[in-house]
Amino acid sequence: MKTMFTVVAFAALAASTLCACSSSGSPGSSGDPKDFIPLCTSSGLMCSMDTSPPSMVGQYMGQGQTTQTTNSLWNVGDMNTFAADITQQTSNTVAGTFDMGSLHLDIQDGQIRGNALGFTLYGSDVEAQDGCNAEVQAVIVGGAVTTTGATLTGELALEFTKNISGSGCTADQLNTYPGTGAVFSYSATKVQ
Repeated sequence: MKTMFTVVAFAALAASTLCACSSSGSPGSSGDPKDFIPLCTSSGLMCSMDTSPPSMVGQYMGQGQTTQTTNSLWNVGDMNTFAADITQQTSNTVAGTFDMGSLHLDIQDGQIRGNALGFTLYGSDVEAQDGCNAEVQAVIVGGAVTTTGATLTGELALEFTKNISGSGCTADQLNTYPGTGAVFSYSATKVQ
């Protein structure tokens, strides 16, 4: 099962501000949560492999902050609006969007794991921008919230993989972006 994330942060490689980019290609990883263990470990996230995740369908609004970064696209301490809209969930798959400032994750067939206490969502995608393709892995963790008005807190980690290629790629993109990324914390209220 393929997880699709549209990560607009890659657009900043060509400009100082982030913008929406189209997704193309297929990710190098299978989308299996086990493939994301290195990202969970390096970012310090407590990722779950439990197979009874809570229902997360709903809209969530709040604030997010950059807490760690190894990439010039983000600055520690930056605050942004956080919004999530999980439109459907069937067993261990979800669909919806996560937005934090100009970072946008578009999820289709996302792999979700967890239990009654929390969830972990896993995915990767290949982003195309100005003739350069870059794969990004992402993990989102948080507590289980099923009641409107309840607060959801957690973290989001993403990392560029070594799969960066294309005639439009700069030497900086090819040499310094693989293995870099950021961790964001968020707190949001379920509004629907």
